[in-house]
Amino acid sequence: MNTSKKLCFKGLGLGLIGGIFTALVLILLCALFLSLCMLPVGAIPVLTSIALALGGLAAGMVTAYFIGEKGLVFGTISGLLLFLLFFVVSLLGLRTAPTFATLIKGVIDIIAGGIGGIIGVNLKGKNGGFR
Repeated sequence: MNTSKKLCFKGLGLGLIGGIFTALVLILLCALFLSLCMLPVGAIPVLTSIALALGGLAAGMVTAYFIGEKGLVFGTISGLLLFLLFFVVSLLGLRTAPTFATLIKGVIDIIAGGIGGIIGVNLKGKNGGFR
């Protein structure tokens, strides 16, 4: 199956929107949970990593579901793009140097995007999806 460039860009755009929305909602829920449950400050990086990974998973799923093929490839790309977007925003907002933890978060987000892409293609195969 030949995937057009327009469909790829549209799928990646929708995937990024889905991933951003998922990550932001989860971060807001984590903030609410942290304020209500008095968790230690050390829990914040873990919770944000989980939120970012689930955002990458969602981005990969939406992208691959919309495109309908090459789920691992397009899911990985969408996970990478989502991480780069959050990375650039955090650099502009926080003005701090990246650390080894930043690299780990990036790798986790890329892997989650690839897994989401595999899931998204398989979901599309079962019920037809968009077009």
